[in-house]
Amino acid sequence: MIVKNQSDSTPSDMKKLSLLSAVKSRQSFRSWVLPRKNLPLNIASLPQFLKSLDMAYCNMSEIPNDLSSLSSLEYLNLSGNPFLSLSRNMNGLSKLQTLLLDYCTNLEMIPELPPSVEILSALKCTSLKRVLLTY
Repeated sequence: MIVKNQSDSTPSDMKKLSLLSAVKSRQSFRSWVLPRKNLPLNIASLPQFLKSLDMAYCNMSEIPNDLSSLSSLEYLNLSGNPFLSLSRNMNGLSKLQTLLLDYCTNLEMIPELPPSVEILSALKCTSLKRVLLTY
């Protein structure tokens, strides 16, 4: 249902809109609280000018190799995924400033990251053994 302006809508329409809004917000809340399903991700279908990408708790066992094609990416959240390591071509994300890896409990190594990264968070990465840093 689309309501163009209040003069076009009846009280019944407004009640339906409120109910729809409540349902959507409950679904949104649930999707952030519960782990997300492992959905196939086609990086090539994402816009190249994308600046922020949140793939937290998507149950990804590996990071897509073509992630580095998102050269405008500035913020990347991969928290809570069960992968062992990041893609070695993360250096292709030349504008990346923030990388969140919290609760990636299987993560063993963080490869060399682009020099643009200002914030790297890897809280509760209990298997982490190696981080390659360059200055």
